[in-house]
Amino acid sequence: GGDLYDFFYTGEEEIFLFIGDVSGKGIPAALLMASIRSYIRALALGKNPPDKILQLLNRELVQNNEMCMFVTLICAVISTAAGEVTLANAGHELPYIVRNNGRSEPVPSNNTPAIGILDDIQVGVTRFRLQAGETLFCYTDGVTDAVNEEGQTFDCHNLESALQNEDTPGKLIAEIASAISNFSNNVEQFDDITLLAYKQT
Repeated sequence: GGDLYDFFYTGEEEIFLFIGDVSGKGIPAALLMASIRSYIRALALGKNPPDKILQLLNRELVQNNEMCMFVTLICAVISTAAGEVTLANAGHELPYIVRNNGRSEPVPSNNTPAIGILDDIQVGVTRFRLQAGETLFCYTDGVTDAVNEEGQTFDCHNLESALQNEDTPGKLIAEIASAISNFSNNVEQFDDITLLAYKQT
C-alpha cells in the first residue's frame, strides 16, 4: 500500500512520529512509500525539525519524480516529559487531540501543500502541549472515505463520535477500527486505513 507511518525515540525523552499517504496504488506507491519512510527516519535521527524534514523531502521528490506522484504527510516531535509537541502538516488530514473530558478537537494546519507538487514550499509548524492523559490521534483518508452499503462515507463526524479517551492508545485504535467495521458492514474498502495514537502519561 501507499500509507506509511513510523515512531521512534530520537532522544531519551523525545519521540518522533510521522504518518502519510502516497498518491496512487500498487507497486509504484509501495516503493515510493518505502523510500520516503527511510528518508524521513534518517533525517529525524539527524535531529532535523519536522518543518525542515518536509522541505528537504519536497525538494528531493520534486527533483526525482518522473511518475509525478505526491505524498501527504504529518511529522511531529514530542517531548515525552513535558508533552510539548511540534507538528508540521503537508496536505494531510488534520490530526486530533483527545482531551481528558473525552472531547476531541482538530489540530490547526498551516495550509502547506502536499509534498512533491511545488518546487519550493514554506512549511509552517503548530506547537501545543498535551496534558497528562491526553492523546494525539492521526489517521489517513481511508478512515473518513470508508463507505457503507448505501454509499455513505464514514466522514469526520463519525470519526469524532468514535474518538474517546480510552485507557491506552491500543484501545483507542481498536475502538475506532471497530466503529469503521460496523459502519462499513463488510463492504470492501478501496483505500488503505492507517491509525496512529500517542497518549501523554
